[in-house]
Amino acid sequence: MRPYLARLSSGALLLFFLCGCGNYFSVRIPYRLPDSRNAAEVKKALSALYIVIRAQPEPEESAIGSLAGALLKQPDLPFSAGALARKIAGALSGPGMDVRAYRVSRSEEKTDPYAPRFAPSGVLEIKLSDPLVSARKEERTSYYLDAEKKRQAVKTEVWEYSASVSADIKLLSAPGPGTLDKFSAVFSVREDRPDNKTAAEDWYRGREEALYADAADKLAGRYASRPVLRHRPVFGRKGDDGAARAAGLARREKWTEAEALWSERLKAGGSWRDMLGLGVAAEVRKDFSAAREYYLRAREAAAVDKDAKAVRWRELLSDVELMLSTGPAAAAPERDWFSVPAAVLPFSDETTSID
Repeated sequence: MRPYLARLSSGALLLFFLCGCGNYFSVRIPYRLPDSRNAAEVKKALSALYIVIRAQPEPEESAIGSLAGALLKQPDLPFSAGALARKIAGALSGPGMDVRAYRVSRSEEKTDPYAPRFAPSGVLEIKLSDPLVSARKEERTSYYLDAEKKRQAVKTEVWEYSASVSADIKLLSAPGPGTLDKFSAVFSVREDRPDNKTAAEDWYRGREEALYADAADKLAGRYASRPVLRHRPVFGRKGDDGAARAAGLARREKWTEAEALWSERLKAGGSWRDMLGLGVAAEVRKDFSAAREYYLRAREAAAVDKDAKAVRWRELLSDVELMLSTGPAAAAPERDWFSVPAAVLPFSDETTSID
């Protein structure tokens, strides 16, 4: 984590340092945080995640099953729940996130029997519908200005081809049964075509990857941590040479020298501005425990000072609390899970007799 204070032109740098009000400047600290009300719990769950895809049971391979499918006009569409799980696992792997394992289940089981073996901190359950495809004619209107600058409308007919899969999604904490998030979503892929000469089922074939990518993007957009910039004020004080000197050192990213000066001032009495400066310095070097201590002390000491209104106390304390509460969240998986010997036999018993 490095504050964004370098590589600016002298003019931009001056404006940047004067972006605060009067006697402080802002240090911008980059974070990656989930966009969620209970961000700490979500971040912990994602740090060692187990994914289970609950897909529809396979259709019965019988004359009755085939007849029922034909009567319901449900074509045999290519769709791989395993490929979808793999795509989602890739999207939810990154800084602060790790997918321990994923599995496709087609049974009615209420809990996944394999999840405990991987000691996850969270379980993401995704219950899928069967894919649906369609080709629908739509009338679109576009506008343009003619030679006389008059607005003219042009209507055209297009065929919208689409494929979609509905999903009910739950993020659960582990090992506890708490539900951290629950929502429904539709994963889809669409294309406009000038006619419907291609059957919707034929159009869909070859576009499954786009459907998986849409699902991965939507889940990553909801759960993956996003880059954000936090603004932390560092105060000087009119007529206080020591405070101005410490702020100047911090402005030039000489945090060690600035901390030494703030600490020296604090021993001699100091003020909440020195405590806040020490908190910002600790946050820059990722010492979130020290940052929290200084921020709490500074907030208490600044209770009646109007200058302290410029400090976003709730935000900065929430950020450091979040970072302190989400370290490595889960134990290692059971070692014997990956060491059990296994044999794969042919599906037909023409060459290998099970008896």
